[in-house]
Amino acid sequence: MGNIIIGVNGEREAKFRVGDVVEDTQNVFQSLAHPAYIVKGITTLIDGDTFVGFSYEVAPIDSPDESTTVNENALRFWYHDNNWEEYFNGHFNEFGQWAYFAPDNITADDFFKEMAEIYPKYNEEHNIKKNRFKVCVFEGNEGPVPHVHVYYEHKGPKEDVAYICLGKAEYAPQHIKKTKVLNTHERKALEEFLTTKVQNSYGKDSNGNFYQKTCWQLCVEHWIDENSGSEKYFEEDKNTGFYIMPDYTKLSLNK
Repeated sequence: MGNIIIGVNGEREAKFRVGDVVEDTQNVFQSLAHPAYIVKGITTLIDGDTFVGFSYEVAPIDSPDESTTVNENALRFWYHDNNWEEYFNGHFNEFGQWAYFAPDNITADDFFKEMAEIYPKYNEEHNIKKNRFKVCVFEGNEGPVPHVHVYYEHKGPKEDVAYICLGKAEYAPQHIKKTKVLNTHERKALEEFLTTKVQNSYGKDSNGNFYQKTCWQLCVEHWIDENSGSEKYFEEDKNTGFYIMPDYTKLSLNK
């Protein structure tokens, strides 16, 4: 076909746009375990005066600083993420994709220093395309009742955070006025996340046997490490010595 000239603008509309999360159908990133990528940029391909198509600069969703270029037919649309669109168009500040969720009057260094995200690759590794969420334990002044922050993507900004107790199937009293109330589907999805066993994360039971920790156990462990004396908020199984996880499908407001 001759040399392809990479242009800046094209007359035809591109199939994807910046901020789209797409599937790599041709396994361009062969070394990665999952096929979810973000569209970072679009280039129009022209051969002489003839429009050829579009190529896309994409990055793995969990490593946005990486890049490679792929053709349009190598990608399949999953969903559009306004957060990533603003990030790659230069509209985000130092908080990156967390900009909508960062509290007022806090620096990015303090925000990330105090936030421990549990199982960051969960959405990608479990092929969750809709109602994606992040679960974090905060290490700052969060009050005595152990809880997690559950951030939901693709909705409004700061109000889409659910604050969930770790010791009871209730919303955290510290944030009761601004919590997102989860529907049946979201409660089930959260329960599935919290019961998921995490690779390369092991402990020993009271008999000295190794076991694989769940996301909930990691949340509890991290909270207790940062908040001494908070063990009293958890019910213990006397036979195993493990804390008992609440049934989050029965999650309710406790005002």
